[in-house]
Amino acid sequence: MLPQILCSALEKIIAKALAMNLNGLEPLIALDQRSLAITLAELPFSLVFVVSNKEVLVGSALEDAKLEADCHIKTSIRTLKRLKEEQQLTELIKQGELDIDGDIKVAQKFASIAESIEIDWQTELAKHIGDIATYKLCLLYTSPSPRD
Repeated sequence: MLPQILCSALEKIIAKALAMNLNGLEPLIALDQRSLAITLAELPFSLVFVVSNKEVLVGSALEDAKLEADCHIKTSIRTLKRLKEEQQLTELIKQGELDIDGDIKVAQKFASIAESIEIDWQTELAKHIGDIATYKLCLLYTSPSPRD
């Protein structure tokens, strides 16, 4: 039950983020019909991300299942955080903390899309609470603190 709930939640979050993305869905075209599987040490199943018609579908596979993804990454959540630094990639592989099978360019494209998502949070917030409330909230957020 956990895999279905997690996959469903991730799929909805990704779809919502892509829908609000100021950069549009064009970057997904390069990944159409491509897939990325991620096996995290903390989960008893793998997450599989597939791009189809400018949409990201999320599924799961049991840990021992043979995955037919274009790229399969095996790591831990702790290691994923360290992947932002490109020079760490080789070191993490050497240390056995990261295992990549398949086309690494697919993983890089997925990561690039995730990093390029740009959302106008002020506009999105205004849709829910109105322009005036959003303006005042943003003033509160951006005004210098009394200690400055």
